[in-house]
Amino acid sequence: MKIKPVWLLLALPCLAVAIALLGRARDTAAATSYPLQGTVVSVASDDRLLLIEHDDIPGFMPPMTMYFRVDAATHQAARAGDRIAATMIRQTESLVLQDVKLAPAAAAAPPQK
Repeated sequence: MKIKPVWLLLALPCLAVAIALLGRARDTAAATSYPLQGTVVSVASDDRLLLIEHDDIPGFMPPMTMYFRVDAATHQAARAGDRIAATMIRQTESLVLQDVKLAPAAAAAPPQK
């Protein structure tokens, strides 16, 4: 049995779409979220990164200081010393913070007596 070129031209785009959808489903399945709390140590001047000293992330990692990618508005608003609460999304190759809530350093520190 010989395959006609017309069927091949129709099958190739369908195969490309199926491969793209499978790749997207795998990336979505690989994404996992964890609650994160910590303190902003510094704001990187580029790449929308914050250096955060975070508390223990149960089921993922102990407390440490590391960079996390954030959205542009959070990057612009964050200051060293701010407390941060967010949802950390573990994607295939990166850690991203979403639903970020910042508490300015002055508001985060208890009043001195």
